[in-house]
Amino acid sequence: MGFFCQHLKWWYFHNQDVEKQKVIFTYIEILEKNMHPNAEERYLCILKNYGDTAVTERICCPRGTIIDRLKNCIQCCFSGRIKWHILDIVFSFLCLCTHIFDHIKDIDLTVTLNHFDTKVIQRAYYQYNDFNLSYLTYTSLCLLIVSHIVIAFYWALLRNKPKVTIAPTKKENRMIKFARLFSPYLPMVLPILLFCRLTELKLHLHALTELDEIGKYEFWRLMEEKILVRDTANDVKIIEMVTESFGQLIVTSLLLVRFQWLLEKDFRSFGINFNTYIIATMTVSFLSLLHAIFKYHNRHRRSLRPLASLGTPLLLFAWSMLVVTKVFVYVVAFINTPGFFFVPAFIKMLVAFVLFQFLVDDFKKKQSHEKFIYILISFLLPVSLPSKDFKSMKKLNIINFMLYFLECTGVLAFAFFMKHFYHNQHYCQFYEKVPQIIIGYSPEDNQFELFLVLMLVVVLFVTLLSSLLLWLHAEFLHPKKQTF
Repeated sequence: MGFFCQHLKWWYFHNQDVEKQKVIFTYIEILEKNMHPNAEERYLCILKNYGDTAVTERICCPRGTIIDRLKNCIQCCFSGRIKWHILDIVFSFLCLCTHIFDHIKDIDLTVTLNHFDTKVIQRAYYQYNDFNLSYLTYTSLCLLIVSHIVIAFYWALLRNKPKVTIAPTKKENRMIKFARLFSPYLPMVLPILLFCRLTELKLHLHALTELDEIGKYEFWRLMEEKILVRDTANDVKIIEMVTESFGQLIVTSLLLVRFQWLLEKDFRSFGINFNTYIIATMTVSFLSLLHAIFKYHNRHRRSLRPLASLGTPLLLFAWSMLVVTKVFVYVVAFINTPGFFFVPAFIKMLVAFVLFQFLVDDFKKKQSHEKFIYILISFLLPVSLPSKDFKSMKKLNIINFMLYFLECTGVLAFAFFMKHFYHNQHYCQFYEKVPQIIIGYSPEDNQFELFLVLMLVVVLFVTLLSSLLLWLHAEFLHPKKQTF
């Protein structure tokens, strides 16, 4: 069976006859149905024997996926052969551009905050409830620095590093060796190097396939390296997303809430109105965040989880609710002290690591860098742990949702204690204005406390609804329930 599976992967990679592919994979579908009447058994059989490869996706959709059919329709409109691998590279380049844009946008926001602080407000803090705008500037700057430090730490932690730089030579001098070894540690260099290497592998595989000169060993080596580079690039994006983008969403939201009149001025950034610019950049950051989470969720299952399925919008909706709710909670709680929001983040990551290490067997078996990435992404929202084998995620999801609710509850409790016990009365008084600013409530006695209770109810509702949606996805829309 193992020899047949390997040969089929090899054959599918080289064969371009669409009709012949339909016939072969239809026979495999009939065979799987006869051998495994249960959909879950078929899913486990395909996962065990074929893994996460292109042929797996075609086995699950013998007549071709929606994307395959769309490609065939487009191809029929042209006489020449369309180079789909070039379009794949272009899409990867656009993802890299959004990654770089996120970074440039965060730098621009930091500079803009400093401009507001030094030129517009002119450091007249007493006029604005004693709030120091430089808090936001320094917080934004620290997020940028921490993001680069964590990416460098991840690269140092990674044992099986992709070959993103030139191979060493015998006549290599010290300067070239230094540049080769330490260039991945420079800010924003590693994502570019990973993209270049991934593009090189795609072009190399396509060229060898066209010439029909690739051996089986070389084929599997290149495919494994391609997957390694792709997963590493996704890991780097997740680090940037958690350590920088999430924090910048909070900083930007605080700017919208605290200094609304500044956004009504005719300030411009990149030639457009600053208010429009803020909304557009927050939207891009949020969408790229969801894209990175979705890629991580599909790791080792990409071919078994079709994009065009009912489960995809359900997951995206649940994740969106969880992220938006968390940002909203953090903005309200740290509206006076934005530099403190890293404290609950660090505490949750530490508690999650201890619980996963002692209670989740699959987590214990992971390598250090895999644990590190999962701890980071599980801080944002509950997500399954990637595994090449089928594993139950019930215990993991229960822990994640409990931690999510406790984290948001603790953050709201922090806001309550800050209002009643913090020595700065300007901060305490501003908390009373928060309900009016956000949802239009008129300021009254104990209005903020009622607002916190309302937010706690919202957090509970979002937690329960998201867990219900993920349960529905696992029980009814998961590929293991719908194979063929």
